Amino acid sequence: MKDYITALSGLVISSFVFLNSESFVVDDGGLAKNPAYYPRMLALLLAVLSISLIVRAVLHREGGSVSVNKELLKNIGVIFGLILLYALLFPFVGFAASSFLFLVCGVRLYGGSWKEALLCGVPVTAGVYIVFHILMKVPMPQGILF
Repeated sequence: MKDYITALSGLVISSFVFLNSESFVVDDGGLAKNPAYYPRMLALLLAVLSISLIVRAVLHREGGSVSVNKELLKNIGVIFGLILLYALLFPFVGFAASSFLFLVCGVRLYGGSWKEALLCGVPVTAGVYIVFHILMKVPMPQGILF
C-alpha cells in the first residue's frame, strides 16, 4: 500500500512541476537556454520512476498492511507544514535564506543536533546556489535579505 501512495504522490508532484514549468519557457531560447528544460526532465524522470514503482507493486503484491498512528500523522503534518512555510517564505526572503532555514529546521525536527543541521544546511544551500546561480546562470529569487 505504501508503494502505491508513494508512487501516486510522485506522479502528482511530477505533474505539478511539469505544468508549472510552462511559465519558464523562452520562445527563442533553444534547448540550452530554456530554463524549463531541467525541471521538466526531473519531472519526467520522477514520473517514470513512479510508474515503475506502481508496476513493481502490482507484480509483487504482498499481504502486508500499513498501520496509521498518531506519530505517523504528526510527522506527515510537520513535513507538509515545513514545506508550506518554505513556499510562503521563498518569495520574501529569497532562495538562499529560505532553503537554509528549510534544511536546518528539517534536520532539527527529525532529531539532528544544531551542529548536524548547520553542517547540512550551509553546504547544501551554498552548493545549489553556486551550481545553479553562479555556474549555470539560473536566476534565483532574491529576497529582502540577499
